[in-house]
Amino acid sequence: MSESGTTTGQRLRLARTQKRMTQPQLAKAVGVSDGIISQWENDKYEPKRENLENISKALEVDIDHILGKGTQREGEHFITSPASTAIIDELQKLSDQAVGILTVVIETRDLEESIQRTLWAVKDIVLRMDTLQSELHYSHIKPKE
Repeated sequence: MSESGTTTGQRLRLARTQKRMTQPQLAKAVGVSDGIISQWENDKYEPKRENLENISKALEVDIDHILGKGTQREGEHFITSPASTAIIDELQKLSDQAVGILTVVIETRDLEESIQRTLWAVKDIVLRMDTLQSELHYSHIKPKE
């Protein structure tokens, strides 16, 4: 464990989930099997240097951070507080299927917000079109003399 109280596996899982990648996606990017990613995240094995380099590129994080040797860079959102570490510990207990479901829920929420914004824009356009049609209609009506 590092000074922050997290393990390499916990930091790896957190970096992966913050990047919104699944284990299979990371495995493909690194060139290993899904099971290896799970073993790394559950601290059964440590990734080799070559794999750490590929993980670093795929997740856009420093190798030293994954290993717990580096400091947090500005803009990174890695969790290190005791309360957050407890949450990470609980998340570690979740199956990959449960993590996948949580990811879908989060992505669906983002999608729902995007759809709602799009609907508002469409309603605004329809309202403007109705207004323009009314103005056009009234501009063609000439008063009788």
